[in-house]
Amino acid sequence: MFLDTGEDEMPAEFRLPAMVPSPDAWLGTHLRETCSGGRIEHLGRHRAFDAAGLPTDRALFAVLREQP
Repeated sequence: MFLDTGEDEMPAEFRLPAMVPSPDAWLGTHLRETCSGGRIEHLGRHRAFDAAGLPTDRALFAVLREQP
């Protein structure tokens, strides 16, 4: 699975959690806690657009299923 989500640039109505200490750290921890049995890889940051259509950058993660 690949994950790219809005981060701190998104308005409050999107109801995203505070991603502290940083979006990259928060997302990595969240994925490790919720995707048990998967290997989490931070693939880097990439260009994206915020809710207003303005350029921003976001983290891209992969969750890989570990073979039994």
